[in-house]
Parts: sequence; structure tokens; C-alpha cells
Amino acid sequence: MTRRRQETLLWIGALALGGAAIAGAVVLHGQMVVTQTGSGALQIGGPDRPLETGTGMILGRITDAGSSRPVAGAIVTLNVAGYAPARVMADGQGEFVFRDLPAGRFNLSATKPGYADGAHGRMRPGGQSVAIDLLAGQQLGDITVQVWKYGAITGRVMDESGDPVVGTSVRVLKRAMVAGRRQLTTGASDVTDDRGVYRIGSLEPGDYVVVVPMTQGLNRDALLQSLGLPRDVLGTLPAGGGGGGGGAMVFTTRVETSGSGGPIVIDGSDMGIAPAGTTADGHVLTYQTEFYPASVAASRAMSVTIGSGDERGNIDFQLKPVRTVTISGTVTSPDGQAGDVPLSLIPADSDDFVTPLEAASARTDTDGAFRFVNVPPGQYVLRAVRAPAMTRSDGATTVVTQSGGGGAMSMTSVMTRIANNGSGPSPPLPSTPTVWGETTLGVGTNDIAGISLALRTGLRVSGRVDFVGSAEQPTGDQLSSIPISIEPADGHTSSFAGSSRGRIDSTGAFQTVGVPPGKYVLRVTAPRNWVLRGASYEGHDIVDAAVELRDGDASGVVITFTDRPSNVAGLVTGANGAPDATASVLAFPADRELWTAAGSSPRRLKMVRTGKDGTYTLSNLPAGDYFIVAVSDAVTGDWQNPEFLDSISRVATRTRVEEGGTQSQALKTASVQ
Repeated sequence: MTRRRQETLLWIGALALGGAAIAGAVVLHGQMVVTQTGSGALQIGGPDRPLETGTGMILGRITDAGSSRPVAGAIVTLNVAGYAPARVMADGQGEFVFRDLPAGRFNLSATKPGYADGAHGRMRPGGQSVAIDLLAGQQLGDITVQVWKYGAITGRVMDESGDPVVGTSVRVLKRAMVAGRRQLTTGASDVTDDRGVYRIGSLEPGDYVVVVPMTQGLNRDALLQSLGLPRDVLGTLPAGGGGGGGGAMVFTTRVETSGSGGPIVIDGSDMGIAPAGTTADGHVLTYQTEFYPASVAASRAMSVTIGSGDERGNIDFQLKPVRTVTISGTVTSPDGQAGDVPLSLIPADSDDFVTPLEAASARTDTDGAFRFVNVPPGQYVLRAVRAPAMTRSDGATTVVTQSGGGGAMSMTSVMTRIANNGSGPSPPLPSTPTVWGETTLGVGTNDIAGISLALRTGLRVSGRVDFVGSAEQPTGDQLSSIPISIEPADGHTSSFAGSSRGRIDSTGAFQTVGVPPGKYVLRVTAPRNWVLRGASYEGHDIVDAAVELRDGDASGVVITFTDRPSNVAGLVTGANGAPDATASVLAFPADRELWTAAGSSPRRLKMVRTGKDGTYTLSNLPAGDYFIVAVSDAVTGDWQNPEFLDSISRVATRTRVEEGGTQSQALKTASVQ
């Protein structure tokens, strides 16, 4: 091996690095330089040339955020645009060094098994990082990167007799603030062992909800029909062992997208709680989905707080069986086609915290019939929506195989689709409309049959786009490639059709697909050299505030783009008057009604980190009245919470942002109680 310096090559076998394998390591200048190969993160294109040589240096230390102790053995990665990343391993004191660096802007990150990833400038798990600007020949020796030790939640799941419930799934949900309201996102899970014990590890610091889900899957006949299979396909497979017929059903959908990388595999298998017996009259007893502690609704669940390295024990469940019933009926549609319509049965008291774990799902057969089984008593909302297919399928093949013992059936559906990568016009909107229906149900102790749910046509938003300014306007093809959609104002993209696509044609007219009644906001991505000014409907902007679709379509909407972006920039100083490189600058509307119900990504709520020199820039901030404030980035994990915004508004600077140009606003870091 010939190099400019003498090196010793070390081979490290089976060393894990964030899910990837380390193929080798090199000792260079007394420090271990790591090369990553194997099944690591997917790299899509980009140069792989080595970094140019210079005379700069970055020296630092990796520390535990909870204890400030050094973290030995962390893998430190240095990234710069246009070049392959460089990696070193921190020594026993957590120290690392990158030598012979050219001038440039670098991003520095650190990983180690058992810790949440850290990055230069990151003050909280998952927080924003800060780039390092290195001058020619500069030597930086005061770099500290924090990592957060994972925590864990553990406990037992027992039945009504105190015996362990074996082999059932326990899941954590993480609280998040979306559209000014608390929502829950699905997190990690574990399966109880023979003692009924579970342990969910690798948890970042934060607040979690723990749940034992009872999954109610799709109607089996309807699932087979949706995959283009005959209903009696199960009859062609051998019966299971012990005299039990049928067997478990697992399905996997493989979508092969041409020109956009590897396949996406969606595994449809799930693990619910087994039935708990039957009543004397033959009704199934089951365990309901239960949230800690002993609640059947997520809205009444208690948060379990995990700090860096914490292990919370005794998060126990004792499940009690309840009598369940069957709900069945038919769905009718305006066009007469009511087959393959998905339905959800959602607890009425779930409020904003409803999760997929609380909802049962079914799908109509070719005659429009549906059936829910094992439904516990309670008040429910029965919802149905059938949205038209949004992408063209060039072919679909379903393969049915028997695998393993016991008559288990595996179905694989392979679909080849053409993806629009944004370089050409979007495909036309489907000609078939969205249809929907909803009704409330009170479920008692007896089966419910004969429900009739009539579907109605969804509502659309339509209008035109307008460009105000002297910049070159998009061509017809460019207009057709501008992404446009509508999404629920409360940010619940899992409800009904979620975010629904639209299309702008070559003349500038646009229309969206239909959606059920409700409150929505419009989402539009501006073309190059333009920024979105707003979208006017009946005198108010439906990008920043919700429009309620109730009795008819919303037509005549005018979307306006301008070539005069508005920016706010300035310097943030700390209590000592020195530039503050650890602050985040928040901008949010002075109108409190815009803090909520503006979709999952409100464009008038912005947060940026300060640079090493304490400066910041808020780019493309729409014109209007704002509060602008600088706070420590460590307190911004829940920054879109209206209660947090209210508290910092009292120490914020109120300013008017005018369209066009960059206005200056100096700030002092505010103390948040």
C-alpha cells in the first residue's frame, strides 16, 4: 500500500455503525479513520471524490448530553458538498481531529450505538445543526458535539387473572405538535415474552404514550377482492394443523418505481391480541386497545417522560375482556359502484388524539357489503371514502404462495408505476370522483346488521394562478409541473383522503380532486424565481387560514405568485452582549388565530438557527405582522405549541414585514421560564 505517509491497516469485523457495516479502518496520524461500506444509507448519485487537501484543522470532543462526560468510540463524520464524507473514531477521551482540510462549509455529525445522533450546534435530539465555516489554514479546537443516550420503557402485560399475556405487541407513540394541536405518531414496539414482560429501548428523550393495541384488520374477503383474487382462494390451500382451517394471512405489496431508485416494500402483517374466549351465547370476548394507565382512548392516556439514559419500569397493563359484536351493512354510491370502498370505525370520544390503533378497518366486497368483527361496546363514527387512483399503473401481478406449516398463506402484489420526478407535467387528474360517507353508531351488546351507508361526491377547489412581477413567467409545461394539493387544516393527514393532489394546466387554470367536507388549506410550491404571495377565496387567504368546504365546491380561487421575496435578517446577542451562536430565531403571526388550523407546515411559522457569528436570516417570510424572538434552541422542541408561543410573545419583538427586500432586526436572546 503506497501513500504519502506510513499507515497501518486494521480490519474490524461485524462492527455496526447506525445500521451499516464498517469494512475497515486506517490509523492515520495516530487516529482511526473509518471507511463505511455494506448496507448503509442509500446514496442517490453525487460525487465520491476525496476531499481536497489543505492546511486547516477541526479538533473537538463528543460528550454525553445528560452527564457532559466524554463518549469514547463515537464515529464522527465530516460532510462537505460535492465530496465524499470523511470519518474518524473518537478516542478514549471522546476527542477527534480532522487535519489537512481545505477552506469550506462543513457539517459535522456523530453516531454511536445506544445514543441518538448528534451534530455540531444541535442542542436537543433531532434539533437543527449548525454548519462550520472554515477559512484557509484555520484551526478550530473548541468544537463540542453532544449525543443523547437512549432510554427505555419496560413493564408487564397481564390478563384479568394476573397471568401473563404472551406474544402480544406493546407500542409507544410519541407526542407531537401539529397545526397547533397535540397528535401522536407511531413509534417503536416490542413483543411480550413468556413472563408477559416487554422492553422498548432506543428511545430518544421525550414524552411517550404506551399502548397495547388490539388490531382489527381488513375484511379477508374484501382484501382478496382488492388484490384481484377469487374469494375461494383460501379453499385451495390446505387446512391448518390441529383441525383449524384457513391459517394466517400475510400480504406484502412491492412497488417498483422506474427511474427513482430501489423498490419500496410495505409489509401488511400485524400482530393483535388473541381472543379471550366466548360468551354463553357465542359472542367473542376480546381485549380492547388499552393506553397506559388503563384507558381505552388515547386522549385520556398519561405521558411517560424519558430523559437521556432513563429506564422507566413498571409501566404495566392488566387487560380485561369485553363482549364484542359484529357490525355489517352495505354501501351505496352515486355511480352505482360500491365495491372495494375502505371504511373506518373510529371511537367517537377519541377527539384529536385518535390513532390508527383505535380504529377498526374494513373494505366492501363487489356487492358493496362490509363487515366489522370483534367490536367492543361504545360510541363510534363509521367513515368511508373512496379516492380515485392518483398514479398510473403499467402492470400489476399478484402471486399467492403457501409458506411454512399450518396452511399459512402469503400474497405478494407487484405493481410497476411511473413516477413523476418534477421535471415534466403532472399526470392528469382522474376522471372518477372522490366519494365519501359518514354516520354515527351506538354499539351495545348485540350484533348490528343492515346498516346502509350512502356515499356522496367529494368537493373540489378550483381557480387560476396569477404572476405579479417582471421575472420570466413559467411556460405551459412548467405550469403543469407546479405541485398543488389541499390538506386538512388540523394536520390529520391520515383522516379521509389526507393530502389530496391537484393540477394546474398549461393555461394556468387549476383544480383539485374531491375531498369530504371539512376545513382545508391549500398547498402550492412556487416555481423557480417566484414565491407564493397567497391564495384568495371570498376575501381571505386559504394558504394561511382554513377554508371550510361544506355545501359545494370552492371555485374562483386566485393563487398569486410574486418575484419580490421578503426576508428578515439580523444579529442575535446574549446577556453578555456577545453574538449568540446557540439561539434559534422564531417568527410567528401576531394574529393568534393563525397559530392553529393552518395545516401541518404553516408557512408563517418559521424557525432558523443562528450562525457561529450570531447572525440569522428568515427567508421568504410572507408580508404581514409578526412576533420575532430569539431563544435557546434547547427549549424549541415543542415550539409550535400555542401555549409556548403565547409565553414567548410577551418577550418578542413585534414587527411589520413588507413585501420585497430584506429588513434588519437585531435581537437579544430571551429567557424562557
